[in-house]
Amino acid sequence: MVWYQRLISRIEVAGNGMVAEFLRSTVETGLFSKAPNINALDASIPGDVSEWFASSFKPWFMKVTLNLGVLANQEILTSQAFINTVNQVVESLNVARSYYAKEADFSMITSLENAARLKAQMCEEAASAVFTAYEKALAQFGLVPQYGMAITESSSFDGSTPEVFKWKKITEAYHKKIIDVNKEGTENQEQQQKTSHIPQYLPWVFTAAFGLIAWSAAAKKQ
Repeated sequence: MVWYQRLISRIEVAGNGMVAEFLRSTVETGLFSKAPNINALDASIPGDVSEWFASSFKPWFMKVTLNLGVLANQEILTSQAFINTVNQVVESLNVARSYYAKEADFSMITSLENAARLKAQMCEEAASAVFTAYEKALAQFGLVPQYGMAITESSSFDGSTPEVFKWKKITEAYHKKIIDVNKEGTENQEQQQKTSHIPQYLPWVFTAAFGLIAWSAAAKKQ
């Protein structure tokens, strides 16, 4: 969908720091090319998504990326404070993604469902772009981020979001987070690469994993 790609390429990033510059170039070079395969026969979809983008997502994203615009050196980039900032931006995007995905699931009208799925996709790709920008910034110093997995109870999230969300039920967001920074070529890099390929929408994986852990603990007690 050409209109979607043109729309998302107009995302604006605040600040001129290293991560902000890499994020800006990531957007401009077309990372956002994974739009859902939606047959948008309803002419209202581009208009609805474009209106949401202009009034809600674009100004909000610019605001939350403001703290990524510091003129960072290696010490700042690897500090826990900056790592927390990157994680907070990504967490907010994933909370928004989970809301729009649920909105699509609950929608009884196809055009509204498809519009919500496009919003969710945009949030997911923006989160991916933030991590990519941080990775590129670290690479300047021969460093790589070490990722782990996080679960955020989206429906009780009190951080920044593109708009005021009205949750219909308790919802959780499953997403990556940065837990540390390592030198390139460390033994953790292979594990990081495996983690980076885990899809966003796999809550059953975590449910099964937690169930296995609980079963194992019970078996040991017996």
